[in-house]
Amino acid sequence: MMIAVPVTENNNGTNYLNPIETSQGLYVGACLAFVILTNLEPYICPETGYPTRDYVYLVTCVVFGVACGFLMRFFWKLGLAAIGAFGGFSLSIFILSLLSGGVIKEQLGRAIFILVLTILGAIAIVCLEKHLLIFSTSFGGAFSIIYGLDLFLNKGLNESITQFIGTTDISQVKEYKVSTEVYFELVGMLILYVFGTISQYKLNSKRPHREGKAA
Repeated sequence: MMIAVPVTENNNGTNYLNPIETSQGLYVGACLAFVILTNLEPYICPETGYPTRDYVYLVTCVVFGVACGFLMRFFWKLGLAAIGAFGGFSLSIFILSLLSGGVIKEQLGRAIFILVLTILGAIAIVCLEKHLLIFSTSFGGAFSIIYGLDLFLNKGLNESITQFIGTTDISQVKEYKVSTEVYFELVGMLILYVFGTISQYKLNSKRPHREGKAA
C-alpha cells in the first residue's frame, strides 16, 4: 500500500479526488495510530513492549485507517484538509531528513516544526485548492513511494520517521544517519515530485477546476 496507492496519487491526484481522499484517510488514520501507539508504549509496557506487538500495531492501524478513510470519503472538505496536512507533513519530514539526526536536533523543536507545517498544509489547501492539491498529492505520493521502497531496501531513510515522531525517548531508537544511498533516495523523491507535478498540470491544463470536484 505504501507504494501502490501513491503511484496513482503522485500522477493523478486531481483527477481522482474522492478515491485520493479515501486513501489519504487511510494514511492519516494509520499514521495517527502509529504515533499514538509508539509514544504510549514506553509508558504502558516500559520493559517488554506490547504483547504480540506486531498484531497490536497492525490491527490498530488498520482500524484507525479504515475509520478515517470512510469519514473523509463522505466529508470531502475534511478529506481535502487531510491531503493538505499530509503534504505539509511529508515536506517537514523531507526537510528534517536532509541532515543526520535531523535538521532540528531537539525533539520538541522537531515536533513543533512538523505540527506547524502539517497544520499550514491543511489550512492552505482550502484557500488554494487546485495548486496545493497538486503539490500535496505529488509530494505526498513521492514521499510515500520512496519511504515504501526504503522499507524493502533498508538504506536508513525510514529511520528518520521513527526518530522524528516515533518516540519521546530517543535512546530507544536507532539514530538517523544520512548516507550516500539516503541522499539518492531524497533526490529520487524530488524527481518523482517534479514529474508528478508536471504531469498533473498538463493533464488538467484544459480542464476547468471546480471546488470539491476533480480538477
